[in-house]
Amino acid sequence: MDAAAADAADADAAAPPSLLTRMEVDVSSGVLILLTAFVLFIGAYYAGHVFKRLSLPAITAYFLVGLLLGPHSFNMVNRDSLEWLKLMDGTCLCMIGLCAGTEVSFQELAPHLSIVWVYTLAITAGTWLLVTPVVHFFVAPNVPFLVDMAKQANGPSRVWAITSLIGTLMVARSPASALAVLRDTDGRGPFCTTTLAVVVVKDVVTVLMYSLNLEYVHFVFGENATVTLYTLLAPFVHVMWSGILGLLGGLALATGPMAPSVPAPALPTTPSIKRASGILLMTYARGRHNVIRLSSGAARPAMIAAVAGILYFVAKNTGGEPLLTCLVAGMVIANPLPTPVRTCVSSMRRVLRMQRESTGLMTSNIMAHHGESDNEAEARRAETHRHFALLMPVVNVVFFSLAGTYIRPRDLLGSTAHASIIFATRMFALVGSTAVAAIVLTRGFPESTNAGGGYLVATSGYAWMAYVTQAGVAMGLIKLAVNAFPSWGGEFAALSTAVVVANQVIGPLLFKHAIVRSGESHAGLLHVDKSATPASGSSSGDESAAPDGVTVTA
Repeated sequence: MDAAAADAADADAAAPPSLLTRMEVDVSSGVLILLTAFVLFIGAYYAGHVFKRLSLPAITAYFLVGLLLGPHSFNMVNRDSLEWLKLMDGTCLCMIGLCAGTEVSFQELAPHLSIVWVYTLAITAGTWLLVTPVVHFFVAPNVPFLVDMAKQANGPSRVWAITSLIGTLMVARSPASALAVLRDTDGRGPFCTTTLAVVVVKDVVTVLMYSLNLEYVHFVFGENATVTLYTLLAPFVHVMWSGILGLLGGLALATGPMAPSVPAPALPTTPSIKRASGILLMTYARGRHNVIRLSSGAARPAMIAAVAGILYFVAKNTGGEPLLTCLVAGMVIANPLPTPVRTCVSSMRRVLRMQRESTGLMTSNIMAHHGESDNEAEARRAETHRHFALLMPVVNVVFFSLAGTYIRPRDLLGSTAHASIIFATRMFALVGSTAVAAIVLTRGFPESTNAGGGYLVATSGYAWMAYVTQAGVAMGLIKLAVNAFPSWGGEFAALSTAVVVANQVIGPLLFKHAIVRSGESHAGLLHVDKSATPASGSSSGDESAAPDGVTVTA
């Protein structure tokens, strides 16, 4: 009897837990993970306030709190918690991409197109061409994980791929931090306008380059790294697919949560007009009205975050690059809808007009706001910025504190000397590339100088200071590599993050100095007499001298 009872007890112990038991364990562990994440985010938030009082960047505090509470330090947020929080982390990454994309306004770029592209190409090429070989020949031989990697099969190609990834990462800039400095100094003028445009366009180019570079890293780390037609085309296919996803996501946001208000159409009242086409049109219009009504007010930022999470999930699971996808989506939101979409809208209007004339269906309100003018696109962009102003403080706390949890403190401290070399090389590249860009513009594009670009020569000695800061986009790119290559991603992140943190601490101070020196600061404590500064291109400091592009109110 005792033996039978013992066998039954052993069988019960060996049996898998019931579904209810597993659900209870999952719920309890989920609640515990949410509580630890809440403590992490609250601690990071208040640490950011302390850093702000010390005139230090808040996101550095977020990162350090994550570093201390992560699995490599006090282990309050362990590896299992990070697995649970990956979707939240990815959603924040996509929110950063959306926010950066909304800064790309083709209307504002048009008057400064030659200047923007020359500066963008010069800084991008100069930084990558200088940083990549310096990292490969002077830094990589002293970095343990790169030394070990060089001894493996296909090692030299892998090291070149990673050093190229670092070189591409050093091209990145932070549009959000640039806007913050412009607000602090009330920067208005041609130098500020050009700087912001170059920063935005350069980040688009950087994300595109990084995505292609990451695909190349996937190739050289593959089991069968042979060159075929597929391996040559796959990176471009993935980038194109990311762009298509971003276009669809941007259209969904532009015509849904970001669309202007649409009056609710009246339902058909007589049986004669209850035809299939009329019912379909009414269903479409009423459904769209309900989506817009739901996405108004406080619910709209939540809907934007939900769409960002969906874009991350879809891009991640279909071979796309989430950051590039959301960057494209943000660009769609910030600009008038593309011509094919306008053509479809016009066709729908004609069909609706014919339907109304033939059936008497009152559809005048259904498509009343489907037209897309430049003013409506600008209004939508301003509305989007207002919502991102509410979302981004929360996004920054979550994203940068979680970013810190992936870093080993010993790796970060051990990367200080190597990061200093990369930091100095990047600075030298920025100084040289901006000087070359100014020379090319003044000699090769004299029309840009004649059309109000005389400030290029005056600011050429310190224009590089405007492009030092790195923050959200750079950290987002680092996280992509960490998630894609966990075996060496931590060491790569430690080395890259050390450089990003240094750039993020020093960069805003340099940018403020450049704005004040250019005479384009209108803030009370930083005001410089513009009549004494030829770089301003104006003899008065009134608002009429401010060009289109930067609209920062005093």
